[in-house]
Amino acid sequence: MSIQQSNTNPVLAYNSLLARRPLLTKMVTGAVLSALSELISQCTTLNTQTTSEKPKSGLYRLKQLLLMPKYRKMVFMLLYGGLVNAPINHYFYRWLTLLTSQKVGPKWRRLAQLCGSWFVISPIQVFGLITALTLVNLDTSKEHISQKIKAVWASLKSRYGPMLTSSIVSSTVFVSVAQQYISTEKWSVFFSFAYAMLNTGQNIYMKLSPGQTTASKTSENLESDEPR
Repeated sequence: MSIQQSNTNPVLAYNSLLARRPLLTKMVTGAVLSALSELISQCTTLNTQTTSEKPKSGLYRLKQLLLMPKYRKMVFMLLYGGLVNAPINHYFYRWLTLLTSQKVGPKWRRLAQLCGSWFVISPIQVFGLITALTLVNLDTSKEHISQKIKAVWASLKSRYGPMLTSSIVSSTVFVSVAQQYISTEKWSVFFSFAYAMLNTGQNIYMKLSPGQTTASKTSENLESDEPR
């Protein structure tokens, strides 16, 4: 009976997968959410590009599609969400809840969990997010690695503080809700969904930022000056 219910109920099916393959399920969830976040930000900022040449069929068409900026960005964010962000959520929040349950008394446990989120997890996540969004929002793949490092460093200097502040405020709300209503083994899943909404807004902010726009125009000008 339970097997039939899990096959028909998406929530039960997801919980079953989460119990059997927790990390893999969270990685797939994080990948889908990150790709969806990038798609929403692209639609919101109307950053569309058209090509006059229609790609051919088969593998050539797939290659051409992946080389288009909007699809390349989605694939990049899918990989980031699945291979970077989801494992961070899975391991760090598991360690945080395990450590605080063993080492901290009930009176101070919630505050200790908030401090862990503020001073450890959020700074790491914001660093990774800004790095990923800066790289994915560069309009050209022809830049040298030194130029990409400079672009990431410039983004970190200008945006790390505001985005970390936003993340700390948001994590205060998210962790407080999780402490009240979410079981500890599902914290990382809840945070993946919650931060997906926050990251969508931050992604849009990165795309519309004047500094990012200037960097994109500079990249386009460099490309236009190259010999054909």
